[in-house]
Amino acid sequence: MTKKWPDKALVGYVTAYGSTQPANVTTDMIKESLKHHYSVFVYAFGYIHFNNSVVKPSGVSELDLRAQISDIHTADGIVLLSFGGQNNTFCPNPNDPIEAAQNTIKLCNEYGFDGIDLDLESVSVDGQYILEYMSEIRKHSSLFITAAPQIGGGYGSPATFRPALFSDAFVRDANFTALLVQEYNQYGGAVFGGLKDTDEGFITASFDSLVDADFVPKDTKIVVGEPANKRAGSGLSDPKEITEDIKSGDVLANSQYGGVMVWALNYDAEQGWSFANGVTEVI
Repeated sequence: MTKKWPDKALVGYVTAYGSTQPANVTTDMIKESLKHHYSVFVYAFGYIHFNNSVVKPSGVSELDLRAQISDIHTADGIVLLSFGGQNNTFCPNPNDPIEAAQNTIKLCNEYGFDGIDLDLESVSVDGQYILEYMSEIRKHSSLFITAAPQIGGGYGSPATFRPALFSDAFVRDANFTALLVQEYNQYGGAVFGGLKDTDEGFITASFDSLVDADFVPKDTKIVVGEPANKRAGSGLSDPKEITEDIKSGDVLANSQYGGVMVWALNYDAEQGWSFANGVTEVI
């Protein structure tokens, strides 16, 4: 049976690369998160190497990963494998997107991942390569494909995405299942209505500008991404402010609004799940 992407969700990135700040994922952490509204889990990060080999995150054992995915599936959750990140792990052979896609499908099937996430911050391949890679995955599987661009633009201009790979045309053609939009770590790089990413109101202002720009396909969900706390990133990390911001305008009523993403679930575990518990009204 093909899974359906949720109308609204609490999406949690899971640090599974051996992190100490925050603490790396454990099976108990995943079990506990399922009691606190998380329904989509994005494991950071898988690796695609130059020889097109695709491997699981380095900081979690095969046994633990299988147990965690099983627990998530038992709770009807969705598990994605993310590639990219600040220390880019998406490094495929630039001449063979087909093999990279086939090996991606193979790994996802091996462990039970429901899809992939492309957190492409500094990759060496271009948009056409990514589109061919995605097309091959869709041709031979029903995997979800999400992406995590950073919001950009403003200052009187329409919203855009960064990095430049996420051009308007690329986003239209890619037709992602969902965009896990990073609304944080702007440091003044995007301002809407005079509001920065640390200001309440930035979410609504940037979301409205993004919808008005009309380059995100109508069936692509737009998920608002924020840090779990100030250690996790610079943005709106107070769940009360996030909730009020989303409720204050027409974001919540927009059919493309897809819930909230947090970097990272592991930080939220350390603070007693206060982020998750604080955004329940908007997921």
